[in-house]
Amino acid sequence: MDAMREPLEAALDELAPGDGDALARVTATRDAARWLEEVGLVEAVERARAGGSTWAQIGAALGVTGTTATTRFGGTPEEREARAQQSRDRAAQRNRVASEAIGATPRDDLPGISVAEAAEKLDVQLGTFRRRIQVARERNSDAFRAAIKLVQLSPKREVMRVVDLEAAARI
Repeated sequence: MDAMREPLEAALDELAPGDGDALARVTATRDAARWLEEVGLVEAVERARAGGSTWAQIGAALGVTGTTATTRFGGTPEEREARAQQSRDRAAQRNRVASEAIGATPRDDLPGISVAEAAEKLDVQLGTFRRRIQVARERNSDAFRAAIKLVQLSPKREVMRVVDLEAAARI
């Protein structure tokens, strides 16, 4: 990687000089990294395939299996974009579920309030409140049963919602 530093720094200096605006350099670095990932790497793989390299060889050069390389870089540009969009959609859905579960995104369809919201209203550190809830859950305490409702968001994801703030204060 050190051998790459000098030519990459020179290329970045063309886009945004290192002794200039520091934020412009950050943006130029991000844009260059994106281009390398989204365009440069695809073109390099296409050149390797056109030159006779196998998917197994390309995968080895990338540090992945040949099958993984084929899945990511095989097919037409339209097929690659469709797979990339599916991957982005799955990631966005996972992020939405996680965000909703921790209370970063309000959910009107869930009972009560998130554990994070309750901790804030009770003026308790979130980590401390989560530990107290966990202990109360393990003990199956009355306060836990009164304060918390467990909601299944999916077969693999359960979220705790605070439905009684006064009971939650006793946890």
